[in-house]
Amino acid sequence: MKASKFVYNDNDWTSVSGLAQTGIIVNRNEQNKKKYYFGLEEWNNSNILRNHKLAYLDSFRSFPRMEYYERIELINFNNGIVYHVGRLENVKRIKCKEIPDIKKLLLKENWLKRVETDFHNIEDVRPIENNNEYMQCWNSEDIVATTNNGFILNLRYEKFSLFKEPINLTALNPAANNWKRLIHLYGIPNELENLFNL
Repeated sequence: MKASKFVYNDNDWTSVSGLAQTGIIVNRNEQNKKKYYFGLEEWNNSNILRNHKLAYLDSFRSFPRMEYYERIELINFNNGIVYHVGRLENVKRIKCKEIPDIKKLLLKENWLKRVETDFHNIEDVRPIENNNEYMQCWNSEDIVATTNNGFILNLRYEKFSLFKEPINLTALNPAANNWKRLIHLYGIPNELENLFNL
C-alpha cells in the first residue's frame, strides 16, 4: 500500500487556493502582496482533469516511478495533523512523449484561461503568459524534474475519490505524522494499513 501527500487546499482541489504551505513558491513583486505557494495537484479535482482521468502528484515528479499502482492513498498535512483525504486507483505515470498531445487536449478546453481565472481569484492578477511559475511547468517536457520544472500533470488513473470528511490519521495513530513530505511515495507498513481501510 502506498500514500502520497497533497498540498493543503480549501477549494476541494478544484482550483488553486493560495493556502498551500509548501510547493511552488510565488514571490510577489507588487506592493503589499505576500509570497504564497501553490501545488499543481490543486486542480486534480477540476472537471477537465477528472474527465480525462489526469492528475498530478509531487511524488511522481521527484522520482521515475514506472510501476503500475493499484491504489495510492492521498494524505494532507495541516496544523500538525495528517489527514486521509482520498484515493487514486489503478495509477500509471505519464510518459514524456505524451505531453504534447495532453497539452493540445487541454488547450481545446481553454485550460490556460481557466487557470488564469483561478489565479485571479486569489489576487494574482497576472495574465497567465506572465505567470512564470505556472508557465515554466506548462512548457516543460519532463515528468521527473526539480520543483517547478516538471510538467503540470504526471499520471493517469482509473478512479479518483475525495472524501466528504477527511479522516484524522494522527488521532488514530501518531506514527502517521511521519508521512508529511510531498516528494515521497510512502510505503505503508502492514501494521498501519488498517488506518486506510476505515
